[in-house]
Amino acid sequence: MDVLLELTQGDILQLHNFYAKFQDSAPQIWNFLHSVLKWVETNSNLIKIYALNGQWFPDGTFIAILKFNCYEIYMHTMEKSCKRLVFALKHTKVIKWDIDTVIYALHSDLQPHVIKTLRELEIPICFVQDNSLWLNSADDGVLNIKSESLRLGADFYLGPLNESHANVINEIWPYRYEGSEEYVRTIIEQNGGIGIFRSNTAKQDELVAWVLKNGVGMLGLLQTKNEYKKMGLASWAVKAMCKKMLSENYIPMCTIALSNEASQKTFIKSGFKLFAKCCYIGIGTESSIAFDSEYDCGLTQLNC
Repeated sequence: MDVLLELTQGDILQLHNFYAKFQDSAPQIWNFLHSVLKWVETNSNLIKIYALNGQWFPDGTFIAILKFNCYEIYMHTMEKSCKRLVFALKHTKVIKWDIDTVIYALHSDLQPHVIKTLRELEIPICFVQDNSLWLNSADDGVLNIKSESLRLGADFYLGPLNESHANVINEIWPYRYEGSEEYVRTIIEQNGGIGIFRSNTAKQDELVAWVLKNGVGMLGLLQTKNEYKKMGLASWAVKAMCKKMLSENYIPMCTIALSNEASQKTFIKSGFKLFAKCCYIGIGTESSIAFDSEYDCGLTQLNC
């Protein structure tokens, strides 16, 4: 029997309730588990959560394997020494280290322990990308989407995304890969998204900007068509998504590369503040993993 055992839906609910006490110190984990509870009802094969001997208590230690965007690992623990997490990583056979993998948004407190463990296991690390977690705790004044509507005029309006928009979004996503349209479609189907449309009396209204809530419960795939940039549409979409997430009991969060000052400025305007540092770790060969260093750090593997 493996040291990592899969958690049931009931176990995940208990883990979710455990992290409710840590929304101030680990809001990204609250979001993730909040999202997972919805995903496992309809797409249980896309996300699996494991714990050492099936016991996440008393420190919330878990390792998740995500397959909605190829093969990614998401993990956390409240144990400062990370002993249980390290033991699980060293002894499990559940994780397929021999295929291209990305460890997703690893909190900086865990980073030295995990990297040391990977090196001891002689697992090939092809990159470590420094990143940051950003959180929005703004009030309704900052998230005033009505004022954005008045500024842009009646030609532009907010609307929900649906699966038919996946092709348009994927077509201009700089980090698309073979099969990524299905990934985008799945995210929209499960988590929805916010679009900004331009009215067009001659033909169907045009989708010109958008933002999604990704599989770990953060803002993702923020994009504006080139001809509509510099109009503040991204900020409007972000504010609208933040209001939607708050209404669904999420904490609006995203990840932004430390070097990406432009994205940081966009999110600061929408009420975001730096919460913590994190990193993305690529395992495998650089030639087979493409890394999006934009705010959302969508990680895609070109050969999946």
